[in-house]
Amino acid sequence: MKVSDKLNMDFEGLKKNGAINIIALGDSVTHGAFALGEFDYNIIY
Repeated sequence: MKVSDKLNMDFEGLKKNGAINIIALGDSVTHGAFALGEFDYNIIY
């Protein structure tokens, strides 16, 4: 199965075939820092 196929699955498809993990590597921007001391995790992911 291709990754794009899994990304396009609905909830039932993921229950049947298993979930997919997405990993992001980066720095403070990936972590959610926009300015010194400012973090907003709700809009990052």
